[in-house]
Amino acid sequence: MKKSNDFEGLRTELLSRIVESGPTAILVVDMSGVIVLSNAQTENYFGYSRQELIGKQVEILIPRRLWVSHRALREGFQQAPESRAMGVGRDLCAVRKDGSDFPVEVGLNPIDIDGDVMVLTTIVDITKRKQLECEREKLIAELEDALARIKTLSGLLPICAGCKKIRDDKGYWNQIEEYITEHSDAMFSHSICPDCQVELYGDL
Repeated sequence: MKKSNDFEGLRTELLSRIVESGPTAILVVDMSGVIVLSNAQTENYFGYSRQELIGKQVEILIPRRLWVSHRALREGFQQAPESRAMGVGRDLCAVRKDGSDFPVEVGLNPIDIDGDVMVLTTIVDITKRKQLECEREKLIAELEDALARIKTLSGLLPICAGCKKIRDDKGYWNQIEEYITEHSDAMFSHSICPDCQVELYGDL
């Protein structure tokens, strides 16, 4: 009997250490939404001490503007408690003690503790991921804008063998520099090549 008690005590101690040292915020919340346990990472995320959280409604960690909707979600979970990841398809955010918001992902798992159903809640701060996503979206938008502004010339261009004008799609003849400037980002700077210099001005 003593060995069994020792094993149970060791298992309880091990589970306690795992929860305490977890890399994410971990809460145990009863079905009325009251926090009954939290770990060290919860304190790091939210800035509350453990004593400030235990016995409080879990809404203390949610922006006030979301309280009503969160309570409705919590009541829905109570109706059909099951393991689920929250935030799929929508953005979730939490609020620190200082009032600042930050994006999170939340996992919910119902657990039975001595006949009482509790909710094991894991919270992951995804601020860095969101920043990377915003930077990626900004880069994609900049690339799309750059591509939209790039004009390219391709295909067969009808050009006069004599004056070198180019015929556009509407049938008008344009100076070659005007046509290329209009259909690309190239710009022209006029000068005189050595052959034309001799033809126009002689051998100076």
